[in-house]
Amino acid sequence: MADPRFDSAAALRAALDSGQASSRELVDAALARAGAAAPLGAITHLRAERARA
Repeated sequence: MADPRFDSAAALRAALDSGQASSRELVDAALARAGAAAPLGAITHLRAERARA
């Protein structure tokens, strides 16, 4: 189940600004979203180690 803190760009910014989420959590959420979209035909060129660098 998706984290409601990451439902929109505004929610992402609010979670980061308020300290409810770290930048690492945001990267993890983006990677999970990209991984979930890949079977739907989305083309992703993300590498977890590079995204977290």
